[in-house]
Amino acid sequence: MALYNQFSALEVAVADNSGITWTPAAPQVFTATDSVVVNVGAPQIVINPGSLTGTVAAGAATTIPFAVENHGDRDLNWTLAEAGPANLHFPPPGSRFSMPLGDPSRMSADPASIPARAPRKSGQRTRLPFSAGVPVFGYDLPNHQFESFDAMTPGTFDVVAQTERSLWVGGAFVNGDFSKFYVLGGTSLISPPNFNLLATIDTATGAKTAIGIADDNSLGWNGMAYDPTTGKLFAVSGCGTNPNLVTIDKDTAAVTPVGSLPNEFCTVAIAIDGNGDMYGLDLAAQALFAIDKTTGADALIGSVGFNVNFAQDMAFDASTGILYLAGFDADSMTGNMYTVDVVTGLASLIAPLGASSGEIDAMGIETIGGPCGQEQDLPWLSLSSTSGTTPPAGASTVTASIDATGANAGDVLSGTVCAHSNDPSQPNHVLPAPITVDVN
Repeated sequence: MALYNQFSALEVAVADNSGITWTPAAPQVFTATDSVVVNVGAPQIVINPGSLTGTVAAGAATTIPFAVENHGDRDLNWTLAEAGPANLHFPPPGSRFSMPLGDPSRMSADPASIPARAPRKSGQRTRLPFSAGVPVFGYDLPNHQFESFDAMTPGTFDVVAQTERSLWVGGAFVNGDFSKFYVLGGTSLISPPNFNLLATIDTATGAKTAIGIADDNSLGWNGMAYDPTTGKLFAVSGCGTNPNLVTIDKDTAAVTPVGSLPNEFCTVAIAIDGNGDMYGLDLAAQALFAIDKTTGADALIGSVGFNVNFAQDMAFDASTGILYLAGFDADSMTGNMYTVDVVTGLASLIAPLGASSGEIDAMGIETIGGPCGQEQDLPWLSLSSTSGTTPPAGASTVTASIDATGANAGDVLSGTVCAHSNDPSQPNHVLPAPITVDVN
């Protein structure tokens, strides 16, 4: 193919006051069209049946077959392990009175004034390893620092990092990732960069990464919690009126309303357990409430038993299901760590918060949740297969063998079959299937 036009070669062809002009011809244009179909799919795990039940004679054995099914359109890779409807957590019908122990007109989700606080204790320790105690990560409001401490011995702590003069009012670990802590900025004592800010805090360095501004509708954020069953961040705002419950997109900080809490007036903290049940701490009633996270409907559980006021937070130890409260007692002007009975609402004192000075806001507990977070071998249960690959629209049969040796009539053998897989829709990529066997 010629890419040139020869005018002359090895000879003088252009004289003074003359030139060469090229007139381009119409170019040839080549076009083509085609279509491409990109099939983006995923596996979808289903345990069939979803709850495994059976009976066995005392001292005998039986089997329960079930299937690991793939309802998706990509290969499903799965493994099975063992571990020991969402539970109804509203109190039973009837009267439950919770008389406030303090003056409701003086309730405040803001921090207590510095002169009013009891003298602080000293204490320092090396940060807890993941497996020790009940490892808490939280924001020490008066000292403007993020700290780590053991909820069972809260008098000593480790400073992760100093922060700006901010009020981080809510905190949560998301999806079992303890390297970063999600925090939500409030309105009191706030520095401009963190007003209504959703951010993450590096738990090793304290470095802040901003995500976006979460609109509080001019009510002021009070608390935030992560729901492990839906993968959503929930937050509550407003004090002195019926608080608003919302979800906050963890990637963009976009706010979606859920509803108002009709029986609460200053919900300073919310917490969600491994079953997805939500609880709120109301300063006006000084009581624990059960909350329907889908509508905002709430029900009084009971008084926490002390004059709870000012800044505080609560969180579940996901490995045990125990609710912990870093509470501030407005009568003694001291902060303490408590456990809270979710049936009665009563708080039980563990110990005073030491050098953390009593007001811990934005609190999270670094433990893995749900029954599959504490996997262990069940001596009465064995599985014929513990791993496999199931093609799309396929099923893999597994047999659960039950050994009732040593069991007595009337006993109930119960546990969980934990199905880990590459199904992206499952929280933590694990689907728990309860197994219950009655011994007769």
